[in-house]
Amino acid sequence: MKINKIRVLSLIACFSMSVAMAGCQESPEESVVVNKDMDNLIEEATKEDDEGFDLEEDAGKYNTYKKEINNEALGVHVSVDAKVDIPQTDKLSMYRVEQKPISQELMDAIRKELIGDEVLYQGRKLGEPLKSEIEARIAHYREEIANMKWDGSSGSFTSKEDADSRKRDIQEKINELEEEYKVAPEKFVWDKEKDVYDEKIRKVADLYNSDKKDGTWEWMYECNPKGDVYYGVTDGSNGSYSMLYAHTNPYYSNVIRYRKCAYGLMTDISQWSELDKVDRCKGREIKTEEMKGVGFDETREKVILDEKTTISKDEAIKIADEFMNNVGLGEFKCYEGDIYTEHETMDEFCNNGLYTDVTTFRTCYILTYMRTVNGVFVNPSDGSKHLEDVPYKTTWPVEEIEIRITDDGIVGFDYVAPLTVTEVLVDNAHMKPYEEIIGTFEDMIAIKHAVESEDEKREITVDRVTLSYARICEEDSLTNGLLVPVWDFQGKSKLIKYGNSYTHNDVMTINAIDGTVIDRSLGY
Repeated sequence: MKINKIRVLSLIACFSMSVAMAGCQESPEESVVVNKDMDNLIEEATKEDDEGFDLEEDAGKYNTYKKEINNEALGVHVSVDAKVDIPQTDKLSMYRVEQKPISQELMDAIRKELIGDEVLYQGRKLGEPLKSEIEARIAHYREEIANMKWDGSSGSFTSKEDADSRKRDIQEKINELEEEYKVAPEKFVWDKEKDVYDEKIRKVADLYNSDKKDGTWEWMYECNPKGDVYYGVTDGSNGSYSMLYAHTNPYYSNVIRYRKCAYGLMTDISQWSELDKVDRCKGREIKTEEMKGVGFDETREKVILDEKTTISKDEAIKIADEFMNNVGLGEFKCYEGDIYTEHETMDEFCNNGLYTDVTTFRTCYILTYMRTVNGVFVNPSDGSKHLEDVPYKTTWPVEEIEIRITDDGIVGFDYVAPLTVTEVLVDNAHMKPYEEIIGTFEDMIAIKHAVESEDEKREITVDRVTLSYARICEEDSLTNGLLVPVWDFQGKSKLIKYGNSYTHNDVMTINAIDGTVIDRSLGY
């Protein structure tokens, strides 16, 4: 395996600085920083000695962990008051895994459970503009031309010729839109024969080559020329709209998404490759001030979706568990979840013929389901593996499922980056002693989160330490990896910069086998 030399040198330099400036920390073992060789990892996992962590004998010894760490030189303060969660199992193993394509079998099972016999139509048709949308775009361009002036001091253009050239470009767009307007429909109507979806996963390249004038297929082909796609929607005739989308994409990972809503169809569902957890806030009753923090746009009409969510969390989990078992995903269990009010952008034109983006909010349970291996969770994280020195920017998110539930049942389902376990590499992996893991955490936490300037500081709180599984991979791989036991230190890392604060949940993950610190953004 290749070693990321820049990362290694950065950590070594950072550690050297901390020792020089603070003068009171012992040097962490070199293996914590530089030794991430997969062959060595397997060798460590197959050790046979009595010095490692014993699940049966040691699990009951460690229930809590408390510690205060203050490194002024690196601008980091850490407060640990954590519950230590160790799974009740006799062994943790090491597995080889790889990305799994979206199968037709899984799509059929999800469709049966969530949509039933309701007719699906071509989702790509949502990209066809209505007259009202084209009118709005033409009006926008005409206003831009009217406000475009060159008075010798404008910063928008370098010369009058530059401004005139821009006007000509905009006028050409207006001319094209006026031609498009002549054939565009006034109201969105499904063709009951031509637009019915055949409910099969298709090659994106085949769809594009079948109709190169179709803007949706052209866009999908540009984003995903080697992948597959599934895109069906309902017409709302039964009082609600449903959308079922999936893609297999070697550049942006694989995903399945479902949404149901009485109001309309969610926009841009096909663009997401990762779970977006930003625009939401916890609780049933959310004030307008809080809504502004989760995407509320005062320039648009505010609409609160009227779906009710009065069921308990236990009832929601029961609904989700039954669904997961029915579609063959019973190895996933509820990792966390609560009731949230979240912001969603919907297309209003679906039920009244107008194309208007509106600000909407839905209150529902959002449950995170994670894979379990012999009853032990594969933990989630903030990080996704990225590669950029390739023709496309590529990403491999952590495998994760989110299920949205109201009193009407499941209204949202997202399955990101499915995995398949291909091999058991080490059946009962040897792990580092708990005390050594804690020592690594205390030595490395300030280095990992060191600030970049004197105007910054970082405050870290840790409230949970778990022994579970995590996916790691080779430095240059986005398809193959390993599931290994890790110690995950969970909490909040808050960066305070120029009076503003930025918080994320990625505190530290340590490989339980070889004691190396796992960088979630690098994937190993």
